Amino acid sequence: MPSKFIYGSLTELKPKKMHNKNGLLYLFLLSLFFFSSPTMAQVRANVFNDQAIVYKEPHFDADVVTSLKAGKKCILSKKLYNQAFYKIKWGKNKIGYIADTDVDFKNHWRHQSSQKNSLDKNLNKNQKSKNQELGQALDTEAEQEGAADPFRNAEEFEGGADQSQSNYEWKRFLGFESSWVAFKEKTMGKELREDHNYFGLRWRGPEVVSWLSYVDTGFKYLGKAPQYYEKYLGYPASGYSFLAHFAMATSSSMGKKTQFFYGFGPFLRYSQWNVSQLVNSVEKSYQLTDVKMGAMVLFGLAYFFDPISIRGDFQFHWESTTYSSFALGLEWPY
Repeated sequence: MPSKFIYGSLTELKPKKMHNKNGLLYLFLLSLFFFSSPTMAQVRANVFNDQAIVYKEPHFDADVVTSLKAGKKCILSKKLYNQAFYKIKWGKNKIGYIADTDVDFKNHWRHQSSQKNSLDKNLNKNQKSKNQELGQALDTEAEQEGAADPFRNAEEFEGGADQSQSNYEWKRFLGFESSWVAFKEKTMGKELREDHNYFGLRWRGPEVVSWLSYVDTGFKYLGKAPQYYEKYLGYPASGYSFLAHFAMATSSSMGKKTQFFYGFGPFLRYSQWNVSQLVNSVEKSYQLTDVKMGAMVLFGLAYFFDPISIRGDFQFHWESTTYSSFALGLEWPY
């Protein structure tokens, strides 16, 4: 019987206790701080001024989409358009452009560029008066038409500068994926590697979790045990494994139908293997349960065929050992 990797007793087949809880907490807090910062592609904010005008394009002469009341919750782009406008989303399919002086980032996140500081000083009173007049005109028109919804024109909005290139940044996606995983684990006194094909579900997009701007999360499942257990113990093994991640992420458009995204966050592996071997000429069976927590980083591209997209991404995992994976999946907006 090939049993040279079992030293002294079968107890060495059992997984070691996890000692990296403090390290995981540190990695989670670090990733939360980094990806919840203003470097995100989108941030949550409030409308600051009453009767704030939303424009179809990022300039003051553009058509008006609607006006928003002070305190309205919204999502803003990180990018500043024409040095004076943020792209704003305040509801499903309700997207436009708003002056940077009309919005206030939550948690006092402020745009610190010299361009914005200069524009804040140079914004003239005539433009503010124009905003107020336009807002009052919209309210009057709504009352005359009996329209109770202040966003009645937003559903018709489909244009805007770079609109076709960045709509996907504001959508949430759910999909299935197939992942090739170069799986590794430390067992039987060795670090062993075997390629496996995992299947799973994936969620990503803004406000997947309400208090985070952009999240990429999912899990993968494998319904069999690695063959190296049979190779070294002499009996077929069975079992299953789960891989799960929760990444704080960001995304950006690379064209009208292409999106790039990346992220970093905590990672979990759970595996349960049922193995057997001969001990004193008697077959003994054991259940090996292993839980490992660590971190992961991912980089990916998505190409859109409305309404679905094809997504591919590379992931690198750190736990008791390190390994990589490549995922290919189909996604639907929700």
